[in-house]
Amino acid sequence: MSDGTKDEHQPHAVVAGSEVPHAGDLVIDPTVGIAPEPLVGTGKPSPLDESDSPLPEPALLAMKDRRHSQWGKFLTGESDQDLEMIFGEGDATLYAIGDRKHHAMISRIIGHSPSCVYVLVGRISMDNLNNLADATLTTTNAFGMAEEIELVGVSVLDSIATANIIEVARYGDASEIPGDYAVGKKQHAFAQDLEITAY
Repeated sequence: MSDGTKDEHQPHAVVAGSEVPHAGDLVIDPTVGIAPEPLVGTGKPSPLDESDSPLPEPALLAMKDRRHSQWGKFLTGESDQDLEMIFGEGDATLYAIGDRKHHAMISRIIGHSPSCVYVLVGRISMDNLNNLADATLTTTNAFGMAEEIELVGVSVLDSIATANIIEVARYGDASEIPGDYAVGKKQHAFAQDLEITAY
């Protein structure tokens, strides 16, 4: 039995590089210049990280952070969250993961700043995911079928093997997404972090 002095970790703020973070800690990196948010998972390796995933880490982390069923498969035994798919190619590439039985998360990387990678994320029905798979829905039209569309910044902190997710903007539907962020447009190299408008 633990006496509470060594084995039981109380989550707290950790300045990057000052100590090794644990699950639930809030990592603050003064060099990043963006507001910190709680850790996604526990670092590498973790139940939220598949080292052999074909999806780019920022896109995968963004979708896992925004899906509804964060730990559904561990609590219910469902396995659909292991679904990982890539559609299209080049600037029209779209990434997807499962979100329980009836939905999936989709994302595209729109660019990066010196401190993070920006990812457009949305939630679609499993029917629409199937339409992507059989090409009756194109990747350029996929966000037109999506709900809960957000732009998030993903700051992967390799030195401490974790990531911070920053909600940057929310869009009521695909018509509100800036045209140069749309699937098919070239990725951006932003000189500075984007303004946060999701309040």
